[in-house]
Amino acid sequence: MYKVSVIIPAYNVENYIKRCLESVLNQTLNQIEIIIVNDGSKDETLKVINPFKDNRLKIIDKENGGVSSARNAGLSIAKGEYIFFLDGDDWLEKDALGIMYQYAIDNSLDIVISGFILDYDNGQKEYITDGNKLSNKPISDVLLNNIAPAVWSKLYNTKLLVENNVFFTSDISLGEDLLFNIKAFSLTSKIGTINEKYFVHYIQRNNGLTRRYSNNILDIFKVLEEIELYLSSTNIVQEYKKELVFCGFLHTYFYRIMVPNIYFQKFHKIIYQLGKENFYKYDNNLYVENFCKMLPTDKKLRIKGYEINYYLGSTLSMMTRYNKFLLKVFFA
Repeated sequence: MYKVSVIIPAYNVENYIKRCLESVLNQTLNQIEIIIVNDGSKDETLKVINPFKDNRLKIIDKENGGVSSARNAGLSIAKGEYIFFLDGDDWLEKDALGIMYQYAIDNSLDIVISGFILDYDNGQKEYITDGNKLSNKPISDVLLNNIAPAVWSKLYNTKLLVENNVFFTSDISLGEDLLFNIKAFSLTSKIGTINEKYFVHYIQRNNGLTRRYSNNILDIFKVLEEIELYLSSTNIVQEYKKELVFCGFLHTYFYRIMVPNIYFQKFHKIIYQLGKENFYKYDNNLYVENFCKMLPTDKKLRIKGYEINYYLGSTLSMMTRYNKFLLKVFFA
């Protein structure tokens, strides 16, 4: 039996998939299966994959259906004790799977969380810890971003997922990790963190799985609706109402309105208008209040601007210097 199944969705990653596959095949943990799902790539991705010969490697070649359907295709045939998701343009440190698997076994864990590295095109690296502020309420930790929504920094018990029918929602391709993790983390308290190690190199580039910003940017609103429906179905939604509001603030208002991003610029005003109806909730939410207190002054000012109207917020966002008078008015 395989100890870990590594599921790799691959779409138009001809320049990256070789390094990704080599990093998995060369893991110190040998008892793994590698399921790579070519999700209808239009470039030479499949031609790069095919020459790899290893009896641990399984290739699924399917029509394009998005990252969620690709991961589901791999998950449905996985035979390992644990599941690890890796995007086709990312790669692993050599001892990643061995350390995470052994930590899970030694501590009887269902989910193991690790740190990761953001690799930028200019050579800059940013080391990110994940799950270093865990409470005894895993759902709260996911909603409050104490646990990153990404699935590729985590090792999951296969039985936990499959026996509870935890799969990705096929028609959601952005924010799908957040919904998946709400479901997975709601099922167990056997969760551990390895933050002294950084295992995954998450590549920051302008296309591929790491930059799926198109019409899918609006998927986040469906994700938030699905989360609320899921918690309602388990009769615990009232317990997490405040955390849900903060989650909505973070993933719509802050990440997609407050933080400038050229990849969804044309959808910026639409997102603002869709999220504006929730502004009143943010004013009375302690989690939002405490989060905003920690922000630098320029971001506080932009929040005030967007609360007044879209154009003021946009203008303040584009400014490189801020008028002292405005700072005095808003923060005297």
